[in-house]
Amino acid sequence: MRGEAGYTLIELLVVVAMIAILTAVSTEYLAQQPAQLSSAIQQFTLKLEETRALALANAGRLQSVNGTAAAADAGATLHVEQDPRDPNYSIATLYWHRPIAQSSTAGSLTLDSSTSLHLRATITIIAPNDGTSSAFSIFVSPSGHLSVATEIAWPFNSGPLTSEPLCDPMNPPKLTFTSLGNVRVAQLRCNGGELVME
Repeated sequence: MRGEAGYTLIELLVVVAMIAILTAVSTEYLAQQPAQLSSAIQQFTLKLEETRALALANAGRLQSVNGTAAAADAGATLHVEQDPRDPNYSIATLYWHRPIAQSSTAGSLTLDSSTSLHLRATITIIAPNDGTSSAFSIFVSPSGHLSVATEIAWPFNSGPLTSEPLCDPMNPPKLTFTSLGNVRVAQLRCNGGELVME
């Protein structure tokens, strides 16, 4: 039976050891959070660059002499949506063409052979005129010009667009990346189709 003298040296050492272990684990966990978010942003940036490269490659494959048809047929689409199985993840999938009505594909998209990107982050877009959404499509022309449509304005693959949404360089779309409580915001440049961190 313990008296009122206090804890023994062994009990104090056990408590100190437990505190040290908990501190080490939580420090390692907190250190991983920004790294996971940075990794997700880097992966998404590479996928966006791949979209731009595909848009440029498509322009060279066209046999049309009609400039309007060539512009409509060319390009690429990157579709982003929240993973339906885990809301902490987003999926980015690349498609050939843009969904423009006057194209030779009648606005239909073709899945690219590259695998979809499964990101350990949620991505939401703030698109002027369309609002905020975690499901959206980025259209890139052969010249690198970018435009976006949220799921609200154009439900993915719901049919062709009569015209692409305009992208205002003075008020470009913004992406918010969130992972494990960490948040980073980036702008999508209308001209050049690049991701610029704020």
